[in-house]
Amino acid sequence: MNTHELIEYTMLHALGLLEDDERAAYEAAFDAAPAPVQLRVREEARRMADLGDLIPGVEPVNELRDVVVAAVRAAIREDENESRIAQQGAAASSVIGRIDANTPARATSQPKLSTSPRVHRVWRVAAVGFAAASIAMGVVMINIQQTMQKAQSSALVNNLYDQIGAKYL
Repeated sequence: MNTHELIEYTMLHALGLLEDDERAAYEAAFDAAPAPVQLRVREEARRMADLGDLIPGVEPVNELRDVVVAAVRAAIREDENESRIAQQGAAASSVIGRIDANTPARATSQPKLSTSPRVHRVWRVAAVGFAAASIAMGVVMINIQQTMQKAQSSALVNNLYDQIGAKYL
């Protein structure tokens, strides 16, 4: 490892983000590094660990702590659920229940076309209008092109008729 990699791995090691094999390789490389390199790596680690300018001098409110703790707990539950679902494997695809055709749940169980709150109705109407106008313009342009081809063909025949005469056409 070079000095730059040692500094990066020092930060990751301090945060506990290294795997066991990476940690062992880092520790071996750090111990094998010359003393000046070790000193420089330690100085950089100390410099980066000084977060005094980045952290505000104000104590956060308790509600913020509650929000952060709730988010962490939700992430933990999500990871546990994902691992549980992954372990179940094929059992997760079994049928949980069926909806009878006569129950009111049948009407609400059908997929709906969602209306996104991010898109305003005017934009949707405008998009559909422009799409319809584009199709109409495409049809008109094809019609004009066909008419022009017929006119050119007819003009060519008329020109030949005038120059050569009807006898050879």
